[in-house]
Amino acid sequence: MNRLAIAAISLTLLATCAPDSGQPADSLAAIEGVVVDAVTGAPIAGASVHALGPDGRPESSGTTDAHGRFALHGLAPGRRLIAASKAGYVRAGRAGGAGVPFSVAAGEGVGNARLRLTKAGVITGRVLGLERRPIGGARLELYRQAVPLGRPQLMIVATGSAPRPLETRDDGVFRIEGVAPGRYYMRIIPSNSFVTELASHKRALASVFYPGVNDFSKAVAVDVRPGQETLLPDIVLKQARAGRIRVRLVNATGERADFPLVTLKPAGWVGPEFSLYQTRMINDVYEFQPDFRGTYEVSASWMGVSGRRFGFATVRFDGVDAGVTVRVAAPKHQLQGRGLMESGNGAFEPLANLEVAFGPNPTLTAVTNRDGEFLVEEAYAGRYQFGYVRQIPDGAYVAAVRQGGQDVLTGGLVVPGPGVEVVVSRSGGVIEGRVIDGAGAAVHDALVALVPEKPLRDRTDYYGTFQSVSSDQNGAFEFRGIHPGEYRLYAWSEGEEGMYRNADLMKPFEPFGRAVRIEKGGRATVELKALDK
Repeated sequence: MNRLAIAAISLTLLATCAPDSGQPADSLAAIEGVVVDAVTGAPIAGASVHALGPDGRPESSGTTDAHGRFALHGLAPGRRLIAASKAGYVRAGRAGGAGVPFSVAAGEGVGNARLRLTKAGVITGRVLGLERRPIGGARLELYRQAVPLGRPQLMIVATGSAPRPLETRDDGVFRIEGVAPGRYYMRIIPSNSFVTELASHKRALASVFYPGVNDFSKAVAVDVRPGQETLLPDIVLKQARAGRIRVRLVNATGERADFPLVTLKPAGWVGPEFSLYQTRMINDVYEFQPDFRGTYEVSASWMGVSGRRFGFATVRFDGVDAGVTVRVAAPKHQLQGRGLMESGNGAFEPLANLEVAFGPNPTLTAVTNRDGEFLVEEAYAGRYQFGYVRQIPDGAYVAAVRQGGQDVLTGGLVVPGPGVEVVVSRSGGVIEGRVIDGAGAAVHDALVALVPEKPLRDRTDYYGTFQSVSSDQNGAFEFRGIHPGEYRLYAWSEGEEGMYRNADLMKPFEPFGRAVRIEKGGRATVELKALDK
């Protein structure tokens, strides 16, 4: 790391802001560097640069000068994210993430930070309908393949365009700006197509994927390159009458149901709300027209007189009309439990302010009181997975979750059922190390993944004992709060978050994983060579 005294940093910035951290001036740090074009290496003037604190809010900010230089002052020592942005550019490197990690020491600084931005691309084209007439007002959506929690699925992508829906003009022409370089699938939804079909019982123009297909297996990805405009051939929509899922609600609560929220998503869907369908309500029946065949989960909820009411059902959709009834009832059960901290002498102490969650249909959450006890006052009968535990001490880990002597981490829990014990241990392991390339140089912003071996890999809770982190400017990384057991470590200079949880995607990389065993409270130091994407 290039260290320099805070007083020695003297760059003229177009704008700089360093909030009062409340710490002595000689304990603060600074970061200076340059923002460049990732393709050409040319400096980028007028880019905004922010240092983001642990809560995601800017600690210090500035604007690059004519030579692309910036300086951020008044930073508390430690690790933080540095983010750069400018209209017409996107962050280079791995998808997602708020910024690039840097580590700074008290009273010192980093003088050679290098942030890369890539010119955004543009997708243009035209949408036509019957007799090749232009289709105006058609909605456009971009999707990319992602693997949240290891599950491959399509995720909708936000672009740098104005925060209004992307639609075709009256002449059918569209222009999607601010697109990060990469491969995308484009969905085209004609205006009111589903509504027209439902109202007239006739075939209407159907939503399609580029280049104009209803079957996603035949969709063609659009390749967007840095700073280039991709002109697509005309996309021609056709009439079709696709099958739909009809959802009927049965209100078994005896209460008035105001503004029910009915949602549809594929079984096991992870992350944001599923959007690959069209919907409408007719005579108290909710009708969904999904883009894909498969098994779907339908949930319905509303706020009743004394709390949230919920119903859930699954339905198989094979491209033809299907129906399902969702019974919404009041919860009749409770789930109680306690949080315990494992002390060094084998005893257990109550753990207060512990947030626990179980799910997924519906999600049950609670917070332990000062005696370490929690109570979910309204719970529905069924089987649940362990979701997560938050607000545990730094370096601690979840050692066990039990219900009546049964292991919840591998078998789940049932409602109604015995109380739940969540045991946390302070003796989490630590792995630290460095990521290098083939020449032995540090790899900045590499994705480093900690992947458990059996039996830890058999856990069925949402997050398990997987961990990931990005390397700092020195290639350094650290994992804390590791459950004792055997693991393999991987690092990628460009890797997709979540891919390391998918066994099929990981097969090509398995021979290159670094095996490591962590004992209770143990430490390990490793050096990893970054793998290709």
